[in-house]
Amino acid sequence: MTTNLLSLPQFPAGTSITISSNADFNDQFFIGVPNFQSSPITIIGNLTTGTYVIAGIISTVGLVPGMAVTGFGISAGTIIASGGVGATTLTLNNIVTATVSGLQITILPPPLDLTGISFSSMFRTNATTSTVLIQMTTQNLLMVNGAQAGTFGWNVPAAKLPGLLGLSATGKLSLVIGVHATDTTGAVIDLCAENGPLPVTVNLSATS
Repeated sequence: MTTNLLSLPQFPAGTSITISSNADFNDQFFIGVPNFQSSPITIIGNLTTGTYVIAGIISTVGLVPGMAVTGFGISAGTIIASGGVGATTLTLNNIVTATVSGLQITILPPPLDLTGISFSSMFRTNATTSTVLIQMTTQNLLMVNGAQAGTFGWNVPAAKLPGLLGLSATGKLSLVIGVHATDTTGAVIDLCAENGPLPVTVNLSATS
């Protein structure tokens, strides 16, 4: 099975994660198709419940079918539909679930299909230690792959963090996390190879 493993980007320098020891760790990353504008585009438009249309847009220049659309009243996984770019409107693949005017809407590159890719990551106290505090993978369900939605990330219940990290006092704990992606052939890419593991700040809970 051919996957998009080789299209996965490296985490950019400066990427960091902040979590809390008494809250679920469920951060998600969005991966767009390469060669599209990587930074989000913000538009203002009007939604009407039960329709597929964002209306009243000043300009749709730079927008193309397949780009991901996020905002209030817009379901997860929504994209601009084929042939859906008008002069002042966008037609979506999902029905709008709210009626609102002058809404700020974020447009992202088309999602990269992550089907067939598994992810793994681990918390360590620093970049040089071999001691793993938590192993998180799509196999043990502590990481998730959104497949065609182009998203991946973590789904770690809060109850696992205090026990596995040994957090017992108020304050902060600094960790690092590395992330690897593997496809069905066994090929592996280290998504932190260029800039090193991501720094993680754990805000400790007020009670042990």
